[in-house]
Amino acid sequence: MTHALPPPPPPRTVAVVAGEARSLVRFRGRLLEAMIARGHRVHTIAPGDPPPELLALGVRHHRWDMHRTGARPWQEVRAIARLTGILRGIAPDAVLSYSTKAMVWGALAAAVARVPNIYTMVTGLGYLFQPPAPEEDLRARARRLVLAMVTRSWFRLAFAQTRAVLVQNADDAAELRRLHVLPVGHRVVRIAGSGIDLEHYGAHPVPREGPPVFLFVGRLLRDKGLGEFVAAARRLRQRYGGAVRCVVLGPLDVNPSQIGRAELDAWVAEGVIEYAGEVDDVRPWLRACTAFVLPSYREGVPRSGLEAMAVGRAILTTDAPGCRETVEPEGNGVLVPVRDAEALAAAMARVVERPELAASWGRRSRALAEAVFDVHMVNAEILAAMAL
Repeated sequence: MTHALPPPPPPRTVAVVAGEARSLVRFRGRLLEAMIARGHRVHTIAPGDPPPELLALGVRHHRWDMHRTGARPWQEVRAIARLTGILRGIAPDAVLSYSTKAMVWGALAAAVARVPNIYTMVTGLGYLFQPPAPEEDLRARARRLVLAMVTRSWFRLAFAQTRAVLVQNADDAAELRRLHVLPVGHRVVRIAGSGIDLEHYGAHPVPREGPPVFLFVGRLLRDKGLGEFVAAARRLRQRYGGAVRCVVLGPLDVNPSQIGRAELDAWVAEGVIEYAGEVDDVRPWLRACTAFVLPSYREGVPRSGLEAMAVGRAILTTDAPGCRETVEPEGNGVLVPVRDAEALAAAMARVVERPELAASWGRRSRALAEAVFDVHMVNAEILAAMAL
């Protein structure tokens, strides 16, 4: 006797809300493809014009005027109103929003637009969820405290509208609960970061010729640990001279913890680091490096670290939320304390003096990427959480 299979669920209309259009390709491209492959109608909403690669996926993009930074009340009210209007026009069955401001405004606008299924993805708790830096004066600390209180209130209101909150590491979930930002008993789904396309970021042997190259990839922010990277690079230069290269990739950014152009230029003029700017394709730089370094103070799960793991590079990062997710200590790299340039320099020196570590740690990084961070596995978890 044969039993008929249950009919597949009907296609749904899904809207994905982001803080910038470019991130929809780099961070969510494979997820959008997976949604479309399952027959869903997908709309994307973000500031900025859509890159051609986004439209080529088959989504319909809606431009949303929203400032990624700043907190002018009427400006934010207008942004929420615009987003609500876009969502009412789409009438989606589900909304997924991510990146801090877009995540909050996306959930609130979706609630006003009466979207039945609302999901938010926490891709990291940034500047306002970190303790004040030692160099901050009282005025900066007071401003941080006020902004943190306001931000937590908005988070609390936004999460209350959702069916589930997706987080990328256990520390963020615990912190949100500790601060009473997540409603009691609310559904929280942990995912392995954004995942990584293992085919696109293929494994590549660690170079054997030339001096060791340590690569930092990220926005040029103090919270990314760029200051500690430069301080560690300075120690290595004093110890090894020009026999070591320290390279920085990434854009200048508008952020309370930004690194200014003048300071960056001074580091380059000093000869401590090389600055290659922002690049469209990071793979050649990862293939050319010996080890990847990210001394960040806090992350969701750093995408740059996953890219380095997929290429097969040792990871030297901090024992901080999100960062520690990418390291099996002494298996594929080293965890150092946050804000500890001396410990970071010592970890980098180990790689200089024992080149075999870079190769063995790099092989383990690739194996971990395959086992834990494969983008198709991560996207399957997201789609299951959203009942798609």
